[in-house]
Amino acid sequence: MIVSTAGAVIKGLLVPRSHIVDIRKDRDDRVSEAERDADAWRQLFEAERSAHETTRRAYAEEIGAALAASTEGAQVAAALLTAIQQRQIEARP
Repeated sequence: MIVSTAGAVIKGLLVPRSHIVDIRKDRDDRVSEAERDADAWRQLFEAERSAHETTRRAYAEEIGAALAASTEGAQVAAALLTAIQQRQIEARP
């Protein structure tokens, strides 16, 4: 049994426990760092999405105000044309 274990160590099939512990710690550290990076990116994404939504709402409000002003201008123009037409009809002999 001892000979087969020594042969396995020499061939690289068995490694010391301390080596496995170091490898696991390194893996856990890398996983933790990747999770922190993912959380940071998620927070940035949420902040960007919120800013985009604010911009979209402001743009929609601006377009709505422009359309309201345009509609009001069209109504005033229609009223003026109607008034001009009435005066022309009244001015005819």
